[in-house]
Formats: sequence, structure tokens, C-alpha cells
Amino acid sequence: MMGRIRGFLVLLSLYCLVYDFYLWGGLSATTGVGRRLREEAQLDSPLAATYMFVGRKAVETLGMKASAVDFAAKRFPSIVADPDSIDRMPVTRVKAAQPAWASLCYAMGPFGLVLSWVLHVLREKQIRSFGTRD
Repeated sequence: MMGRIRGFLVLLSLYCLVYDFYLWGGLSATTGVGRRLREEAQLDSPLAATYMFVGRKAVETLGMKASAVDFAAKRFPSIVADPDSIDRMPVTRVKAAQPAWASLCYAMGPFGLVLSWVLHVLREKQIRSFGTRD
């Protein structure tokens, strides 16, 4: 039973990471908004900076930059439409503007992988005795 829970947790975490890389990579690649977000995230939010860096490199490598920018624009239309409105604390405003699922995914990606690793380490293990062969 715990193996299924760990497997589900890993899949959920990977889904959250892909979602965050795509969303934050699209925000990072958006003209006007991306540069400001990257500059602030380096100082204030290392997790957002990681999502933006890896996400931007991934969407550019996969040739999905335009679709990621459109995806981010659909999620945050007011921020992308008026980049001058986010001159102070843009990363905090983007995190606050996320829906509940996206906020959960923001933290669940790395936390879920660490939790699944801890559950894997603490799992019940078969007892081996001397003289038996498997």
C-alpha cells in the first residue's frame, strides 16, 4: 500500500514540477515581465528563480517558448498586459495571483519528491537471515 502512495506522490510531484517549469518559464520568457521577475527572484525567492531558469531553458530547448508565453498570459492577464504595474514585488504578486491548485503545485513539486524519498527510506524492509538464499 505504501508503495502505491509513494508512486502517486512521485507522479504528482513530477506533474507539479512540469506545470511550474512551463508556467514560470513562460513568465520568464515574456517580454517586459520576465526580466523584472528574474531580477527579483534571484534575491527574494530561490524556488521561483529555479522554476524560471529551468523552465525558460526547457521551453526554449523544446521549441515551446511561444506556447509557454501564451499559457502564462492566460493565467496572469493583468500582469502580462501591464508590465509597468508590477514595479514592486512582482514575484510576490504573481504567487498571490495564482489559483489554489497552482499555489499547491508551487510548493508540492520539490517537497513531494523529498517526502517520497523519506518514505522510501523509512519503508519496511525484508529481514534477511544467514543461510537463506533468495
